Amino acid sequence: MIKTQPQLVSRLTTLLADRIWLIYKHLANTLISDPLGRMYDALLIQLEKNRVPLDGSRAYTFDFGPRELAGMVGLHIKDVNMIMRKMFENGMINIKGDKLHTASVREILKQTEFHKKMQRIENARIAARA
Repeated sequence: MIKTQPQLVSRLTTLLADRIWLIYKHLANTLISDPLGRMYDALLIQLEKNRVPLDGSRAYTFDFGPRELAGMVGLHIKDVNMIMRKMFENGMINIKGDKLHTASVREILKQTEFHKKMQRIENARIAARA
């Protein structure tokens, strides 16, 4: 079958590589201690998974709402409202219908990078104390 359909092997390899990448991204997300940072990172993972270009300020509507996002990052439902209020503060993320919407995919990238940087600083502080 490999000799007769080499495109099948190529497609299978790509699919497996994508799945390994996604697992790695989800595992890295669990290391972010700030719930808001985990939520931004989960949004970025979804954008990357759907191959949405991150270089512009185009709008994007996710195919899930706040409760599903909270489930993706392992938050208790009681904590969702407070964290979502923080996420909505800058006006770049809101809810359209029952789905999360961003006015700029670039903002998701910027917020994720900011929260990851803050996580690295916190980790360095903890390591310095030890």
